[in-house]
Amino acid sequence: MIGLGTKMLLDHLIENHNMFTDSKTVWFAFGLTLAAGLATGIGSLLAFFTRQSKARRASMLFGVSTGLLLWTAFRQLIPIAEADLGNPALAGLAFFGGFIIIALIDRLVPSFGNPHEPLLIEALNPEPDFRRTGMPAVLAIAAHSFPEGVAVFITALHAPAPVAIGAAIALALHNIPEGITTALPMYHATGSRAKACGFSSLTGLAEPFGALIVYTLMYRVLSGEALGILSGASAGVMVFIALDGLLPAARVFGENHHAILGVLLGMLAAAALALL
Repeated sequence: MIGLGTKMLLDHLIENHNMFTDSKTVWFAFGLTLAAGLATGIGSLLAFFTRQSKARRASMLFGVSTGLLLWTAFRQLIPIAEADLGNPALAGLAFFGGFIIIALIDRLVPSFGNPHEPLLIEALNPEPDFRRTGMPAVLAIAAHSFPEGVAVFITALHAPAPVAIGAAIALALHNIPEGITTALPMYHATGSRAKACGFSSLTGLAEPFGALIVYTLMYRVLSGEALGILSGASAGVMVFIALDGLLPAARVFGENHHAILGVLLGMLAAAALALL
């Protein structure tokens, strides 16, 4: 089934190859999505070479990411969606639709494989069972990464480039714990750090793959109302990631004031980027 679907996708891409040559913005959007996804590789390196979480630094960084995503969602994507749709109510429905979709995905994922479950590096099981933790984590990351990849891609297509870069950085920081979640189980299953890092990095490809699927299926209508709906839904995805993934991760280190300061700095940074 997967092979057939992949073949159909490749055939469609070959038949409509011109959709990638019409606009440099598309390549920019895919590049940002790919960079954000591959940040899982940074997480795998931290899992092997970091023995203790840096509480203040981590709280601040996750807080900054939270602020970046919240500001981008509410001050950039939702106004864009309202302008495209010409109806604030429809933009609101798109927003809550995106929020509910990723919330349902998150709900269906077991807690031991859920990349939105905050964790400390030193709290990880030193010899995890790959079948029990690694594979569920891989599937969870793939499921989460599809809407996350679409959110980055749509932001890069429809928002100012500096704002899109800020959102991509925020989601890249969000992806670092996902790399930690998959790297250690893979290492203990194979005994190879190189394979574990490579495997962990590859899981991040689900984000650009999700963006590729959406763009391939919708590029002919990816303007006007369709783009407005996707912009609103992407805002919902970003808000869920910020509130369910990044903010709890910022607070799990016990440095609550640093986390809130990070949120403020992230919002200020997003506002400044929008002026560039």
